[in-house]
Amino acid sequence: TINLAATSLALIGPFIGVPSPITVIQMLWINMVMDTLAGLAFSYEVPKKEYMMEIPKKRDESIINRYMLNEIVVSSIYLLGVSILFLKLPIIGNMFVNKEHFMTAFFTLFIFLAVNNLFNTRTHRLNIFNHILENKPFCLKYSSTANPLTLGIFKSNNTPNNPSSFETISNASLPSFAVII
Repeated sequence: TINLAATSLALIGPFIGVPSPITVIQMLWINMVMDTLAGLAFSYEVPKKEYMMEIPKKRDESIINRYMLNEIVVSSIYLLGVSILFLKLPIIGNMFVNKEHFMTAFFTLFIFLAVNNLFNTRTHRLNIFNHILENKPFCLKYSSTANPLTLGIFKSNNTPNNPSSFETISNASLPSFAVII
C-alpha cells in the first residue's frame, strides 16, 4: 500500500508541480521502516482459533486475493489523494514558514499515514484495535516509529522565526489519523 502510494506520488508529482515530493533517501527510509519493521511486528500476531477453522488454501491459489488487492488499491488511492491535497491546497501551504518546513511536514504526514495504516492491515474487522495489546512487538513498532519522528520534528523546527513546534506537528500529523477507517 505504502510503496504503491509513494511510487505513484513520485511519478505524478512532476505533473502537478511538485518536482520531488519524496526524495530517494526518503523512499529508502519508507521501505526500510515500513516494510521490514512492519513485517517483524506482524509476525508476532497472536494465533487465533478462528484462523485455524478456516478452510485451507489451494496450492495454486494466488497469495493476493481479491479482498487484499482491493484493500491495497483503495488504501493507496486514499493515501495518494490525501498527499496531493496536502501538497496542492494553498491553505495548507500557507501554514508553514518556508518550503523546507512544508516538505518536512509533508513527509511527516506521509509517514504518519503509513504508520496509522498499519492498524487497517492488522485485521479486516471493524474493530481495528481488537487484540492489539496481545501483540507487544506491533505496539513497540508503532511507538518506535511515531515517537522519534515526532521528537525529530520538535527538534528540527526549534528556530526563532518558526511557528511553534506543536503547531507544526499538529498540522502535519493530525490529518494522518483519518487513514484509520
